[in-house]
Amino acid sequence: MVRWKKFRLALELLWRQPVADRTSRDGRKPIDAVLMFKTPVLSVLYNLSADQTEYQIRDKLSFMSYQAGDA
Repeated sequence: MVRWKKFRLALELLWRQPVADRTSRDGRKPIDAVLMFKTPVLSVLYNLSADQTEYQIRDKLSFMSYQAGDA
């Protein structure tokens, strides 16, 4: 069992632009940093191609469990 929450702080510091540096809050909300980290890790673990990974993310709730409080 991977505890994805433990990676959040490090990922946010490395990947996100600080809130103070953002010029606007307009547009699409940023993609979750943990999801961006999870995607390639899970695709390697499950030996999925890019197309298969995208399909699984869109189709399976288990790949999107961050929305259910996992993140």
